[in-house]
Order: sequence, then C-alpha cells, then structure tokens
Amino acid sequence: MTSATTTVRKRYDAFAPEYDRWDAEHRSVADHRRTLLRHLRGKILEVGIGTGLDLPRYGKNADVVACDISGRMLGKSAMRLSKMGEHQVKLVKMDAQKLMFLDGTFDVVVGMFLFCSVDDPGKVAREIKRVLKPGGQLVTLGYHSERVVPVLRRAGLKIISTKEWPSGDRPIGQIIAERAPIANLPTARRPGRVEASPVVSDRKQMKTRRNKSATGAAPVMVPHPDR
Repeated sequence: MTSATTTVRKRYDAFAPEYDRWDAEHRSVADHRRTLLRHLRGKILEVGIGTGLDLPRYGKNADVVACDISGRMLGKSAMRLSKMGEHQVKLVKMDAQKLMFLDGTFDVVVGMFLFCSVDDPGKVAREIKRVLKPGGQLVTLGYHSERVVPVLRRAGLKIISTKEWPSGDRPIGQIIAERAPIANLPTARRPGRVEASPVVSDRKQMKTRRNKSATGAAPVMVPHPDR
C-alpha cells in the first residue's frame, strides 16, 4: 500500500462518523440511484461501499460483494447489513487499486463517488475492467465525470452513456461503461445490463440469415446496433 493510499484510508476512517450526513447532500440523485441499483442483476461488485448506504437499495436477491479500504466504514456497513434481514451481500476490506478477484468475475461493477475519492483513478479503472466479464458493465456516479470519461477509455472501457444532474455547486454525473465482449462471439444480453437488449428490425437481414442457415452455410452474426 502506497503512502498516498494509506492517507486515503486514514482520511476515510476519520470521516466515517460524518459520512452519512455528507451523502445526504446528494438528494437530487437519490431516487435515480435507488432505481438504478434495484434493477441490477447478476454478480455485482460495489467498490467503495463506504458506510453501506447503497446496500438496502439493491434488489432483495441481489448477489453483491461490497468492498472498501476503510475498516471503520466497513464497520458501519456491517451494522446496516445486520438490520436488513435476508440478503446475499459479502463485505470485504480491499484496496480498489488492487482488487483481489480473478479476471472476469463480475457482471456489474458499481462505484458511487469512487473516482473522485481514490489516489490513482487510472489504476482503479484498469482493475475494474479486469474483474468485469466480457460484456459486463461499470455503473458509476460522482463528481467531475468529464475527467473520468477519458480515464475509463484509456483503461479500455467503452462509454455507453453519460448523464448529469445539478447538485449544489458541482453537478453529479452518471457514467455507464462496458468491457468489450470477446471478439467474434455474438453479443448476448448480460444479467444487469442497463441498456436495452439488442433487437433486429431489418426484415431483409433476418430473411438472409434464415436462408443461409437453411443451405448449411454458417449463420450470419447479427451485429449489436450500438457497435
């Protein structure tokens, strides 16, 4: 752990008692945040869970691993989790810059106010890409999204959408990014995807595909409309 990372950990250990009050300032995105998390599916990782404010916002049966570098933050998350009844959430103390998971483990990674809080956003973005499954998505909310977008692109993530809401003196931005699917494989709808599943509206293309399949030739791969 670098000295800068140690400083971040100590800062958030000290900030833990006041964190919920600070987060309450983000009322402008509270409803959207709740709706967004409730509809995520598949194996989910939340990086920088903090005091666990997002935990009750996930669906009842959501399969979530939540990590944070601050032991005091995780202590508050554990207290919140103990009041939730049945859940499928695991809390882990971990540095976002060195995620201790195998490559391609998660369908979705969530980061709320993550990239404005870490020592090395580029390293975090690369780690997130690594642990995402091909076609998996990163969903992040936070400040300075115009700075985060190029960081994610440099890490090899494709930007799917961006959105901003006014909030005090700084807007809050949402970014949805994707780890590219494996080349030459059809795009399948992954659990928890935020965008709509791909559809084919071109009747001629569908007819061509059926004809080629009937003659024994290799079927035509239907491209994703956004690619």
